Amino acid sequence: MNPDLETAISGEDEVLSHRLRWLLLILLTSVLVLVGTVWYLTPISLITEQAKRDQTFDNQFQQIVEEYKNRPSEFTLVPDALTTIILPPPPDSDASDLVSYQAVQKELTPEMIANIKNDTIYNAFSFNGLNYGYLLNSNPYQDNGNIYQLHDEIRFLVLKFNKQYQRPPLSKRLPNVQHYGTEYPAVPGNDDVPSTYPSVRATEGFAVAALLTRLDVDHGEFYQEMADDYARRGIMYGWYGQSDVAAARSLVDQYFTQFDKSVDISSFNSTFNNF
Repeated sequence: MNPDLETAISGEDEVLSHRLRWLLLILLTSVLVLVGTVWYLTPISLITEQAKRDQTFDNQFQQIVEEYKNRPSEFTLVPDALTTIILPPPPDSDASDLVSYQAVQKELTPEMIANIKNDTIYNAFSFNGLNYGYLLNSNPYQDNGNIYQLHDEIRFLVLKFNKQYQRPPLSKRLPNVQHYGTEYPAVPGNDDVPSTYPSVRATEGFAVAALLTRLDVDHGEFYQEMADDYARRGIMYGWYGQSDVAAARSLVDQYFTQFDKSVDISSFNSTFNNF
């Protein structure tokens, strides 16, 4: 072959080879940029969507809070509850609360601490083998406003005494008391009111036990044990003392004494008999 021709051909091959390499490099760079863009934008998109969902939830929760703050306490089951139920002031001494705390605190386990957020009346109580929370969220229950009303009346009663006595939590009244988790106010929107005397947790627990006992008399002791255990765990968490539990029990006893006189329990039975 002509040397000049051979040189020309080889030169053209080299140019084509360089062009091919550049094309491949450009293609690879484009792919990397595309993949990087997708990788970068996708998490941002997910985070943005999650932020929107969180904001929506916060807005809805705030609406509920505002409704409770601006809503008058209506008592239809026990109309005279606010004026007839009385609790004495908390004891001057915290000595008995210290003794009871020291006795039960030993029972607190790491598993219980980790599960505090789930330790609510919805999970701690059961009826016919079903969690109380399931009953609250079921369609038959939602058709019956009496149970919602019961919880509202109990909570507004607790709020009345919480505001009256403003008793600090156990962990702020006694030294060396560890506070775990968070106890929420009796009524949303009243975060500046200590929900201690009586304890909203213990009061609502005793109220649920009292209601379930009236719906299922044969297992009354079982429901009371659940309420006692539920109230005792709140002491372990450092939220309140035994005297706050005693006040809760007194409030519920007084409330249900009137409840039994004014309420036809069959209006509640129709709900739970479906399970």
